[in-house]
Amino acid sequence: TIPLIKMLDIMGNIRKHILAPRAHDQEEMNACFIGGKFELAERYTDATKVLFVALFYSAVLPESLFLGAAALLIHFVSGKFCLLRLWRPSPDIGSHLAKLSRNFFFSISLIVHVIMSGYWWSGYPYDNVCLGEDGNYGYCNQDMLRSGIFPPLPQFQ
Repeated sequence: TIPLIKMLDIMGNIRKHILAPRAHDQEEMNACFIGGKFELAERYTDATKVLFVALFYSAVLPESLFLGAAALLIHFVSGKFCLLRLWRPSPDIGSHLAKLSRNFFFSISLIVHVIMSGYWWSGYPYDNVCLGEDGNYGYCNQDMLRSGIFPPLPQFQ
């Protein structure tokens, strides 16, 4: 919904179609056509959020990787449209934010993905039944996340 809201540009349309024709002079009219503000940090936050959620649930729901890729594609297309058609030109800001995002946030997302996948797979098939020492099946606690067991290995059940 966020890319759709950004592409609708409600305030931009109000300024262009309602306020601009009622402007008193040319400067005031030109100010109505400047465009919205471009926030690079917001774009990185949206991309990191989609990547984190897709990786977090990928062990349980493998389709989340495809859904995350589709969401990132939609964000890319809508962001490109808004950057070229709706938003005003932004100042040159350098590559510090890109390096921080790539080296810190994406790395942490990958580490959380590996840890959570271990917890998801350690409880599979989620029926709390394990093979006992006597050869019979019995109850065992497979919820290692709430038990605080790390690393989540089947031998700790």
